[in-house]
Amino acid sequence: MGSARAGGDAWLREHLRANYTAAWHGVLADGEADTAVQTPAFTSRWDNYWIEGILWLVRNLQIDGVYLDGAPYDVNVLRRLRRALAPVLRERESPFLLDLHVSCAGNPHLPYAELYSYVDSLWLGEGCAYATYSPEQWLAEVSGIPFGLPGQLLSNNRNQWHGLVFGMTCRIFPDPHTCNPRPLYRAFDSLGLRAPTMFGWWEAGCPVRASNSAVRATLFLSPTSGRAAIAIASWADEHITTSLTFDLAALAVLGWGGTARLILRAAAIEGFQPAGEWRVDDSVRTEGVIVTEALPVQPRGAGFNEGWLLEVLPGG
Repeated sequence: MGSARAGGDAWLREHLRANYTAAWHGVLADGEADTAVQTPAFTSRWDNYWIEGILWLVRNLQIDGVYLDGAPYDVNVLRRLRRALAPVLRERESPFLLDLHVSCAGNPHLPYAELYSYVDSLWLGEGCAYATYSPEQWLAEVSGIPFGLPGQLLSNNRNQWHGLVFGMTCRIFPDPHTCNPRPLYRAFDSLGLRAPTMFGWWEAGCPVRASNSAVRATLFLSPTSGRAAIAIASWADEHITTSLTFDLAALAVLGWGGTARLILRAAAIEGFQPAGEWRVDDSVRTEGVIVTEALPVQPRGAGFNEGWLLEVLPGG
C-alpha cells in the first residue's frame, strides 16, 4: 500500500515507489540530487548504517565533524557514535565535532536536551524571532549557555550585538552578505581574545553592569594575556545612553584590576560600531565602584551600533 507522503526526488519515486516519507533534498553542482528520506529512529538498522557512514567519512575523508540538521534519534545513537569514534580518533590529532541545528519552534531545547552531553555546539535558527526576544529568552531559548554549550545564530547582521553578549555570532549563511561575522572575528583577534573566559551579565560575579536597565554587558577576559573587553547590547526601542559600573573587588578576584582609573576604547568595526573612547566619570564617586562616562547606544532594530565591543584599558 502506497504512502500518502511518498514523493520527493525522481529517484525515490522510481526506485522506492511507496512506503516512505520524502525529506529534505538539494541539487548538487553537477546536477545530481542529494536527497533524503525520513526513517524510524532507533528502531531499525538505519542507525547502524548512519554510524558506519560517519566512520567511513572520518577514516577516508578526514572530516573533523558534522552538523546535524535536527536529530530524530535518542541519546543512545549519539552515545554509540562517540564510542565507535574513540579508537578512530586516537590515531589522529584533530577532534571530531558534532554541531546540532534546530528551529526555535515551541521549546527548542526540550526534544534534544538529552543529546547535549554528546554535541559540541548549537545552532538555533528558523522560526527564531530574535528581534522580539527579551535578554532572558535569548539566554534560555537561543544560547546553549544553560547547558554548557557554545552557540551560533542563523540570522543576519541585525542581531550581532545581542548575540555577542552571549558569546555568539551569526554563521556565514547563506552567504557573507546576509551574515558576515568576519569583522567581529578580526576585532577579537586584534584584542588577543581568541579563546577568552566569558563572564556574562546573568552571573552574580560579573564585575561590570550597565546603568540602563535595557542594556546588558558581558566581560571577556584573556586568561593568558590579561587583556579584557566588554560587549554591550541594548534592548531599548529608542536611542539611549548608559554608563558602565565596575566592581573593583570582583575585578581583583579575577586577577584584573588594581586601578581605579579605566579607559573604554572602541575600535571602528565595519557594520558594527564607530570608534570612540570613554573614561571614568569623576563626578560619580562610590566606595569600591567606578562608573564610566555615558555611552550612546542606538535603538534595537536600528541596524547599526545597537551596542559596543569595548577594550578595557588601565587609565592614566
